[in-house]
Amino acid sequence: MWSDSPSQWDVTIDGSPIGYLAVGGNSTHTFLYFIYNHSTHKIIVKAANAAPEFPSATVLLLLIIVTSLCVV
Repeated sequence: MWSDSPSQWDVTIDGSPIGYLAVGGNSTHTFLYFIYNHSTHKIIVKAANAAPEFPSATVLLLLIIVTSLCVV
């Protein structure tokens, strides 16, 4: 994922937005820095221009269709 601006990142911890986010990186990697209490959490990171993920069932179905068409 990448984003042109730090404000385009959406980071939540256990469903709540974080208070501070620093973004850094180079030509191949992006680094997100934020503070949280160390324990088990659900952290979700989204970028405004991120491509949606496809469920594995959809990918499997497409693979079956393409393979069937090649066999026929």
